[in-house]
Amino acid sequence: MLGRLTRYFLNINTIWGLMILTAFLLCVFQHYLPSTTVIPAERFADGENVLTLRVVGQNDGPEDFQYTLNMQGGELHIAAADRIQSPDRPWLISAGCLGEAFLLRWDYAGHGPYQIALRQYQPSSAALPAGILAEGENVVLLHTRDGQGKPRVTKYKLVVEAGEPAIPPEERIVRRGRPGLLSVNQTEAGYLLAWSSEVTAADRLAVDRIVAQGDLVTLQSLSDAAIDYAQSGFEIALGLVATMVLFLGLMKVGEDAGIVQLVARLFYPIIRFLFPDVPKDHPANGAIVMNWTTTLLGLGNAATPFGLKAMQELQSLNPHKDVASDSQVMLLGYNTAGLALIPTTLLAVRKAAGCSDPFEIIGTCVLAGFVATVTAIVMVKLLGRLPVFSVRAAAAEAAGGQGAEAAAPDGAPGEGE
Repeated sequence: MLGRLTRYFLNINTIWGLMILTAFLLCVFQHYLPSTTVIPAERFADGENVLTLRVVGQNDGPEDFQYTLNMQGGELHIAAADRIQSPDRPWLISAGCLGEAFLLRWDYAGHGPYQIALRQYQPSSAALPAGILAEGENVVLLHTRDGQGKPRVTKYKLVVEAGEPAIPPEERIVRRGRPGLLSVNQTEAGYLLAWSSEVTAADRLAVDRIVAQGDLVTLQSLSDAAIDYAQSGFEIALGLVATMVLFLGLMKVGEDAGIVQLVARLFYPIIRFLFPDVPKDHPANGAIVMNWTTTLLGLGNAATPFGLKAMQELQSLNPHKDVASDSQVMLLGYNTAGLALIPTTLLAVRKAAGCSDPFEIIGTCVLAGFVATVTAIVMVKLLGRLPVFSVRAAAAEAAGGQGAEAAAPDGAPGEGE
């Protein structure tokens, strides 16, 4: 019973079924309940705070939504204009106190990754308090007014590395109506900023800081992902047909010329150790060798047809057609580990992505593939010796519990024979 239960949960169909069911339940839960975001209270300053919600949609790209929150007496109040429910923007339902943090509840029918940035206004136009700038890139906003009194917001980037702020060169450039940020000096009280033109006391500074991020999952996102990946699967399968036809044709030519049989005899000691049930002159040896060769060269698409051919030949030796033999499990374990001396496919992807040194991962890939392959071979050999994972037990279960002897006819190779 333990073996039957273990094999049931290790079955790929069971795993996929549980994953789909879990994803569906999570989508239903997310779809019908408001989303919640916890933000520490220390991130909010007294007075006006502007919260920006950026949602990365699937097709329309990122979209920003702004909300005004007022901090008064330790309580967070949502501006009246942001309490209105609208189908065009997420609805900020409430902002309640949760100990030393605030719990924001909002509802949104869209989906995708999201970020929440909190904008804090500073009383001084040329100073930022200590600790407000985080490591990495920060966005500082200068709120001024033009000659006609209309408000204007100018964004500047400040990069903090090891606690030292720096100004990118492009931020120093003076443009029409845009002062250049010339310098930033760090003091004990904070940071002093200087611009190319006068900044009056009526002007204000603000800093956007990422305070929360996550992913939105809805029923729509599940259906969209199912359709998109179904299309991707069809395109991959369609492209694989040409590869299979090419390399299976080359293998047929090699078989007729005797090249495949010659190489198979040279590697037969290794094949004999890993696949003891395969006869010496069986066609499965050649398919296994070709699968090894293409896998070691990192040609995943080329290795697939040879792997399928080898699995088909091993199935012809399998006395229990509904149960994978030890040789088939070994072939699957080796291919899953994927030892490649030259990860050709991965190198091509890194090169296409513009990587400056696409070959630097070769040593890491070889080491990881070697460890994975050795682990796979050892586990297949060890687990194959346990009665709970034996071919006889699986065949007996497939036969409806008639017993191992009834499931395996006389003379059929069993586990350890």
